[in-house]
Amino acid sequence: RQVRVIGLSASNLNAGKLRMYPNPTSGTTQLEISTQLIGNFEVQIMDARGRVVYRKQFVKDSEAHLESLELERLSQGIYQIMVTNGNFVQQQKLVIQK
Repeated sequence: RQVRVIGLSASNLNAGKLRMYPNPTSGTTQLEISTQLIGNFEVQIMDARGRVVYRKQFVKDSEAHLESLELERLSQGIYQIMVTNGNFVQQQKLVIQK
């Protein structure tokens, strides 16, 4: 899986990594974030038109964090998932298969 790091700050390049599994999923997926950054994070999932169809906020209090995403209500398709906190921005493709 390829992870694309976006942002203007060079510090984002070494901020950490993002994994999702299973991907494709039929509903629930696990989001694994590995970074030294801690604090408030937000997950946004956008559809093909760029509309936010899912949003979740959580507190990351350790270097490795696992967050469960319940996505059963999303229709089959390809989405973009973006995870952010002030210094961490990563995006990845998410596939929902029903």
